[in-house]
Amino acid sequence: MQRVQHARGWSFLPKVTFIITLGLITAATGFKASAVDVFTDPVGFITLTATGTNGLTAGALSFMGLGMTQIPAVRGTISGIAGTSITVGNALTPGAYNTGATNPIYFIEFLDGAHPGLLDDVISNDGSHIVTATDDSGAVAGATLYKVYPHWTLNSIFGASNQAGLQGGTATPPADAIVVPNQLTQGFDTYFWFTGKGGPIWRKSGPNTEAGTTRIFPDQGFLIQKQTGTNLSFMLVGAVKLGPTSIPIGGTNNFVGNVYASSAMTLTNSGLVPSGLIGGASTPPADAVLIHNDTTGAYNTYFWFTGKGGPIWRLSGPNTEAGSTPIPIGANLLIQIQPGHSGFQWNAPAPY
Repeated sequence: MQRVQHARGWSFLPKVTFIITLGLITAATGFKASAVDVFTDPVGFITLTATGTNGLTAGALSFMGLGMTQIPAVRGTISGIAGTSITVGNALTPGAYNTGATNPIYFIEFLDGAHPGLLDDVISNDGSHIVTATDDSGAVAGATLYKVYPHWTLNSIFGASNQAGLQGGTATPPADAIVVPNQLTQGFDTYFWFTGKGGPIWRKSGPNTEAGTTRIFPDQGFLIQKQTGTNLSFMLVGAVKLGPTSIPIGGTNNFVGNVYASSAMTLTNSGLVPSGLIGGASTPPADAVLIHNDTTGAYNTYFWFTGKGGPIWRLSGPNTEAGSTPIPIGANLLIQIQPGHSGFQWNAPAPY
């Protein structure tokens, strides 16, 4: 995952139609002399809709994103960090969070310290230590609290039996395509529901390898290219992300998303500017923030305007004030870093 090294930073825009947050559950148990408080994250669901072709000859693209996490598997305290080894204060089942046959199955979130909300893959664990993919010791100095979550995968998002209902096939097209951007290659990986010999299974296009355990990170995104005329809606059930999130921004194109179950985030309160986004009198040289509009199929471009009348957020083109522009639940942001800008950690505050 290597969040601090900017190994990744991709997320896309979903069309989110509805969410119910069931709320924070606090259970207190015990006897007269003592009590133990047990906390769980708010849980709920998002309904995502992939747009049909509606008579178009080519497949219709919908920019999807994950506005929720899976329910945390464990949480606790941190008593020490040395390289990739995290010493925790609660007892763990040895090997419970070890990496799978092809990919890490879990990731850790550091809840406080120098970069609260920083995420990293979990490689292994014993009874009192968690080993991460990256040496995070410098980035999360002072961290005392953590959570470990299961990764979202194609199986857990769309169902191991394609319960979401995407059109299958022996290739795409005619099968609907799930297109996931790859930050390292600056390309795209394509997956589909394979119904030929050896199926039905989720497959990666090209090498045609089994792909049901392919991870999609909480702030990562993907596209669905529908080949049929009707819209497709499916629910994503999970936990509401709490607290700030530290998202790596680097390279040229960074597709990142609103990880929060709220549309209260705007360009003004997003935290992008104080985190390190570079402004200017135009873009370029200012970094650009693009928000996709599924209805028009185009991006609106915004930037931090520092010229006369600024500093303010502006919509490029008409150059109108745009600070109140919402970043809807799971919304896509394409953050384009200009040459010479090495990137930054976007410290996105929770809008609730």
